Formats: sequence, structure tokens, C-alpha cells
Amino acid sequence: MTGSLVLDPSAILAYTQRKKGVADLLAVADRILLPALAVVETRAELVYREELHLLDLLTDGFPTVEIIALPASDALGVGRLAALLDGKLGLAHAVAVACQHEARIISAYGKAVRRAVGDLDGIVDL
Repeated sequence: MTGSLVLDPSAILAYTQRKKGVADLLAVADRILLPALAVVETRAELVYREELHLLDLLTDGFPTVEIIALPASDALGVGRLAALLDGKLGLAHAVAVACQHEARIISAYGKAVRRAVGDLDGIVDL
């Protein structure tokens, strides 16, 4: 797999818990995009030292990783998108980033994303 990948909170969490081959997907991506709200949401859930260490590695240790901020001009649109995604703000920001960057998204919520906005540029289901 080449190109850009966006990780939603479920994918970031899966990476920090060494689940579902997320590291393998990241190893072959040209660019890894982490929406800021997805990182914040995931960080709030982590308590174990190893998970926190892996999150630090993901955010600081990969040269291909970019954390994508939520511009004020996009806030209302991401909020509307979250309303379609059961209030999941991190997921909504990830979907918005995937749309803006024409990237694939990795998510455990692929079915909900497809129902809300379609297949985007590709959804990798966890």
C-alpha cells in the first residue's frame, strides 16, 4: 500500500495496543496523517506506560507522520460530521482529513463512515 493513510482514534489505539497489524500498514505508507482530535481522544484513554510510549513513538518517531490541526474554519463542518458519526469527534476529524488529503482512512468504524459519507478514497477496516 502506498499513498497517505489517516488514522482515526480506533486505529491509533490499535497501534498502541499492538493490535490488528496497524504497524504493518504504517510501514508501507508514504505519509501518515494523525488528526489532532484523534490523537487527543486516544491519549485521554491511555494509562499504560507501554501504550503511552508507543503513542510517543507514533507522534514523534516516524518521519512520515504529520499531526493535522483542526482549523477554526473547519470546526463547524467537523461538528456536523460528528453528528452523523454518533458524536465521535476524533473519527469526524479523521474523516475530514481523509477527504481533504484524498487519503485512505484506517478505522474500526468503516461501516459507520461508509453510511455517513461513502467510501472516501478507501477505508481500511480494522
